[in-house]
Amino acid sequence: NDQEWDLRELYETGTIRVANVGSIPSNKTNAVQNTQRIAYVYPNPLMKSSGSGNIFYELDQSQDTYIEIYNIFGKKIESISYSSGTTGAKIGNNLVPISTTLIKQLPTGVYFIIVHNNYQTLAKGKFLIK
Repeated sequence: NDQEWDLRELYETGTIRVANVGSIPSNKTNAVQNTQRIAYVYPNPLMKSSGSGNIFYELDQSQDTYIEIYNIFGKKIESISYSSGTTGAKIGNNLVPISTTLIKQLPTGVYFIIVHNNYQTLAKGKFLIK
């Protein structure tokens, strides 16, 4: 196929575009974006039949943390908050469950995760529900 997803503005504005293959410039000048951490989902893909999954990410410091889940169209599906120092918002590794109800109610498809502290994106990732 001659087209690909342009996700450059997904995390800032929620915009996803379709672009011709090779027309999306690589952004080698923004070192901060290239060092952002990944939020992993396990298992990936999530199976609606099992209804269980977790998000794993690492934080450099304890801080109030928010996880937002978006669908492929950029619509926010879920927002979860964690207070500084608690599981989900503590320094080091964090493993938080994805609601069984949410997994079972969402349609099959690709979803995006943003972990942030209201000032900056701390990690981002994606997962599939089957």
